[in-house]
Amino acid sequence: MIGTVIRDDGVGSRHVFDRQTPTRVAEDYRQLRTNLQFLNVDDPPKVIMVASAMPAEGKTTAAINLGLALAEAGRQVTILDADLRRPRVTSYLGMVGGVGLTNILAGTAVMTDVMQPYADTGVSVIGAGPTPPNPSELLASKHMLALIDELRGKSEYVLIDAPPLLPVADSTGLAVMVDGILLSVRYGKSRKDQLEQAAATLERVGARTLGVILNIVPPKAGITAAYGYGYSYAETAPESKQRRGRRRAS
Repeated sequence: MIGTVIRDDGVGSRHVFDRQTPTRVAEDYRQLRTNLQFLNVDDPPKVIMVASAMPAEGKTTAAINLGLALAEAGRQVTILDADLRRPRVTSYLGMVGGVGLTNILAGTAVMTDVMQPYADTGVSVIGAGPTPPNPSELLASKHMLALIDELRGKSEYVLIDAPPLLPVADSTGLAVMVDGILLSVRYGKSRKDQLEQAAATLERVGARTLGVILNIVPPKAGITAAYGYGYSYAETAPESKQRRGRRRAS
């Protein structure tokens, strides 16, 4: 497990953490960013697939907010929506949908035609595009590999929001093209046997699993104590109160 993200009702409805206000969930994604960058200092993963075992386990929200956290640190980030059956990235971000990845793979558009900047964040987004009849074949194609190589040369990080691993085979071919996979796990919903099956699926094709993101964790869950939840570094008592407190303690 390389990251734990606490439940936040604002992120649950907006799908994006507030960059202006200090929040616990924003710090969680920044910590995830740091952990990801230190997985392999000499050869850090650049093209990362974010997937889950089953639908509704937070993978799209995790991909978006990890991208924003990386961009905050001055990184050039591209988010690519490769969930061709149920795309969510552009709708979550309030961006133009209907054109994107499938247009590129079909040869009806080039990358620059469909890439959109997200606000002033430094994040670029490529939506899924029109729903194709053959998502698995498209994602495992040579055209997809060529696009990933092109994106690798233009961005410091490429985050790919991929379909869930167990219901469909779409992500299997894509998994071997990326530098690593992050598995999104939803606290209280994801099942251990499904996660094990997803990890085994990736292992069979020789894909590299970077780790697990445990997300939507209730603030009162036992695991939050191990990660310092409930303690704010900014909430330090004034020096005079600290001195009085020390005198009383003595």
